Amino acid sequence: MTQVFICCILSGIMTWYGGLIGAGMLICVVWAYFVAKKRGYYKDMVFDMAFVGILLGIFGARFYYVMTDIADGGSWTFLRFFGFNRNAPRGDRFEGFAGLAILGGVAGALAGGVLLHFREHIAHGFKKLWAKITSKPQPKFKRKPENQRATFWQMADLALMFMILGQAIGRWGNFANQEVFGIEVSRHIFPFTVSIDRTGTYHLALFFYESMWNLAGFGIMYFLYQGKRKSFDGFILAVYLIWYGIGRAAMEPLRDSRFQMGNNLINLILAIAMILIGLIIIIHHLYKARTLKMKPFIFVEQSKLTEKYLGYRQSILHHPNIYEPKAKRAADLDDEFYSEADEGFTAEDADEFYGREDGNHEVENAVEKEDSVVEKAEETKAEKAEETTPKTKEIKETKKSKPIESEDEGFSAEDAEEFFKSTETDDDGFYSVD
Repeated sequence: MTQVFICCILSGIMTWYGGLIGAGMLICVVWAYFVAKKRGYYKDMVFDMAFVGILLGIFGARFYYVMTDIADGGSWTFLRFFGFNRNAPRGDRFEGFAGLAILGGVAGALAGGVLLHFREHIAHGFKKLWAKITSKPQPKFKRKPENQRATFWQMADLALMFMILGQAIGRWGNFANQEVFGIEVSRHIFPFTVSIDRTGTYHLALFFYESMWNLAGFGIMYFLYQGKRKSFDGFILAVYLIWYGIGRAAMEPLRDSRFQMGNNLINLILAIAMILIGLIIIIHHLYKARTLKMKPFIFVEQSKLTEKYLGYRQSILHHPNIYEPKAKRAADLDDEFYSEADEGFTAEDADEFYGREDGNHEVENAVEKEDSVVEKAEETKAEKAEETTPKTKEIKETKKSKPIESEDEGFSAEDAEEFFKSTETDDDGFYSVD
């Protein structure tokens, strides 16, 4: 991860484009780290997402660009796909990734989130395959602890919220390279138009429009994510798809012909598809909540959230202290004991052991203490009442006068006194017969 940042920053020394891309990634990753930590996710989650998401995002962006260029009649080789030109002089054969498409980058980043979500299953599959090849026993499936896991929807919400910020910053790299500008115009109106040296005319500042649109989208998503009103996991993903899809669909027809991909039809179709997918995610949540007779988990004040809201139980908001292991909270164990009993002891085990059905253990403990106090008080009252009753006194006196009988033969008080006279106590207080 660090090497990626260093490479981007070093490339920024030579070009503004690389510097802006590298700065955008660095800002987003650092900011996302603190947001994820505040929300309660495990500390390495952002770095896992950044490493996989950036690599697959670059690959997806490159792949999408190459495929659309081939559809337009372009010719590509395997080496050229990865930025190498075999016909260039030795030492200058790496030309870099001159040609990346953001829609492909988004698809690649989402694919990275899927891989992270199923990484344990993927790793287990490779282990099983290797064990089969080497004729070794099949390994057991090991799942990471709960405080080191996150779902695809949770990762997608956080990643796409900061991805649109990175897009807003990175679009200024197009300004530095004088690319991705709009159609030609006759008048110059700052900052809505820009002068392009290669054409000598004014064009719509399309990169500026998209940068401002993405920045506004980040502000909205950040407010929805960090504000007092919360929504279900996957809601920010849906908002991103709708917001970015609308902006992209509106700006595609304004592109200059030099930067149209597939006559803009492919990009326009994908932008509309993004809008529809985002709407489907939200509509599906509303429909499912209605079917299950639950409340929709959208724009709900955090202090009023209960398990009646669909998806709240699966949300990390249901477990705000996930850094503190759940089993420890469930069983109320101390730190010293839990450090030894951590592995293999889950919250369900604690609930089963203590006979608990839910996680509200503080209330249960308070109720149990209150019940025990009431029972003791009633027992004390009953004993006092018995002592004050004349009949009770007579019964107690008669019991004292009667000999103590065993099941088989009589054993009187005199026998007991004689028995204990012939015994002695040892150091531990136990009786021993001479």
